[in-house]
Amino acid sequence: MTARTYFRTAAPELTDSQIKAIFVNRDELFNRVIFAALLYGIYTGVVAVTLCAVASRNYDQNYRRPHFLVFIILLLYILAIFNLYYQWAEEISTFITNGTNFWIGYTSTLSPPILLTAGISAILSTNLADATLIWRCWIVWGRSWRVYAKLPEVMISARMEIDQVEEEIVVPSQRAYTGRKPVIPASLANTPCATLGIRGLWDRLNTTLGTSYTLDAPNLSSLLEDCIANNNDFGIAYGRLRRAWYADDWSTIQNGLCKCEAEDQKKRREALDGNRIINPYIYPRHVWDLYSNRVVPGWAASRWPSPISHAWVDDKDRMDVWTSINGHEWPVPIPKGANLNLIRIEMLNLGLEYVWLDVLCLRQRGGSREDLRAEEWRLDVPTIGYVYRIPHVVHCYLSGLGLPLSVNEGDLDNERCWFNRAWTLQEVGTERKICGDMPDGPLRAKRDKDGNYETEALKSFHEQLQSLNGIMREYEEFIFRALGDMQHRMSTNPVDKVAGMAILLGPMTLPAYSESKSLEDAWSDLVNATDEYIRGALFFKYPEPGTAGTKWRPSWDQLMTKPLPADGRFMPLIYRDAKVANQCEAPCIENGFVKGLARGGVLNKDRRGKLLVEDAGGTIHAFNIIASHQCPIPKDTYTLLAGDVCHSHWVVGRRLSEGRFEKLSVFKLVNDYEGIKLYKLGVAEKRLNILV
Repeated sequence: MTARTYFRTAAPELTDSQIKAIFVNRDELFNRVIFAALLYGIYTGVVAVTLCAVASRNYDQNYRRPHFLVFIILLLYILAIFNLYYQWAEEISTFITNGTNFWIGYTSTLSPPILLTAGISAILSTNLADATLIWRCWIVWGRSWRVYAKLPEVMISARMEIDQVEEEIVVPSQRAYTGRKPVIPASLANTPCATLGIRGLWDRLNTTLGTSYTLDAPNLSSLLEDCIANNNDFGIAYGRLRRAWYADDWSTIQNGLCKCEAEDQKKRREALDGNRIINPYIYPRHVWDLYSNRVVPGWAASRWPSPISHAWVDDKDRMDVWTSINGHEWPVPIPKGANLNLIRIEMLNLGLEYVWLDVLCLRQRGGSREDLRAEEWRLDVPTIGYVYRIPHVVHCYLSGLGLPLSVNEGDLDNERCWFNRAWTLQEVGTERKICGDMPDGPLRAKRDKDGNYETEALKSFHEQLQSLNGIMREYEEFIFRALGDMQHRMSTNPVDKVAGMAILLGPMTLPAYSESKSLEDAWSDLVNATDEYIRGALFFKYPEPGTAGTKWRPSWDQLMTKPLPADGRFMPLIYRDAKVANQCEAPCIENGFVKGLARGGVLNKDRRGKLLVEDAGGTIHAFNIIASHQCPIPKDTYTLLAGDVCHSHWVVGRRLSEGRFEKLSVFKLVNDYEGIKLYKLGVAEKRLNILV
């Protein structure tokens, strides 16, 4: 377009496209101001409703009006006025004050005072909003730091809890805890609420939590009466009420607690759809509240619990303990020489409030409600992995729950070793805090001048620990790495190895847990729950047809007993339709002649062969191919499915009727260049294949 100049203006020569861009910019500015005015009107209504709600609420003598929060709300509203004023000032400057022609309006700027005011208001608004959000989250999440900071210092020691002098406790961090958190001793936790009475219970809660509520507070007396009527001890009452104790409105607490419990029960009912878990991210059913030393419902906790992972020692080295911590619901299996109260002290010293420990929070065998255990396990066992995945740190007892960390010759080869158990594969976490540490323990072992540890056992131990760094990311990217690690692990119930893979395969749904299910049925249910990427890797990467009825993916027995592919990156997607048929839409060569791979190979040694294909003009083209596995591929003509955009990876199989495809094996071209050559021939057509 030609450039133009404008009479009696300072506008330079502009093309039509530049002029159009200027007017588009002005149009956007005008629309932005209109939209900002609309949002400000909505914001005004929200502020008005909020302030009316605050003003109309009845506050008793135990509560102060939230003056600080009201001040912040009004200040943010005033700052929003400045922001709207700035936008209107810019609009007036562009279209009225400097609106004699488009170029002057486009190049005009506001005065420095207005720009400075706009900048200051934007900075204040952002910082105030963020700071207030952080502060409110801190309070809502139960920190109550302002109150905790004023609490008297408390001490929980081994002498107080188990009547044993601190010097006899091998693990230093299990000897005593000292701090200002509202932690109560076991003696107080075990005191029945009926013994304390309403006034005594009220007094103990006020003292423990640093408050001065009176019994005149709405619903407080009825809440305490319920604790007595339900035969709760002080630990249970404290554990259930602490989250709500610092609430602003006591009149709604009782209904709020009942609502939380009802919603939790509803979520657990809705999480199960027959034999399928449709919400695997559900909050744990029970958590161990360290402050009250009680197992409380998950809904009573104010944050996600920190998980504890531990080695299960041999049966002869374990004992069943009946404890008030879980209300004597089931016997708790722990190693001989360990003590739950000492574990609690160690976790408190690590700064934890809620933890998830399987023997306490997952109903165990031997309780009075065995029927309830089986029902709870259908949901709770498959979702264990998410308990360990969501927090950043997993706390690990590698030598047994509560036991001091030790490394002796042969420990790492023991099937009971933490590194060798099936369940702990999903308990690795992003980072690990090793518990049971001692001043002269394995974690503090020194290397000599040559960089070697004193014993081979110590060397292997530290190598194993080092190998865990970043391993969860590797499991997510290379599924055969996780399956390969599971090959060498042990479980009491064989089906637990399949269940232990669930979280690592990242399914959106999970099969419900069943102890009596066969391995292949359990694996089939898990594969059906995985996403299209995982199924794609099983189809395009595993070199053999399945041996348990389904040919397109390997059986569980194959995965646990045979060498696995080194590369498990995701391949083309394998979908499941409404008729439970696995389908793959991929480039397909209906007739490809394969030769040179008829003999089985040697492990870790590639075999080389040829692929011959005919183009549309009848010319035969040869490509060099490689099989990085031992499975023979007899010389013959096959149907081939491409596993990547470069046409480098292929699945070999037979075309059946009605678009079905039966897998035989896999191979790859020697390099991507060969794949590009094959792609340019145009002999592969994309089509839908039903996998058998």
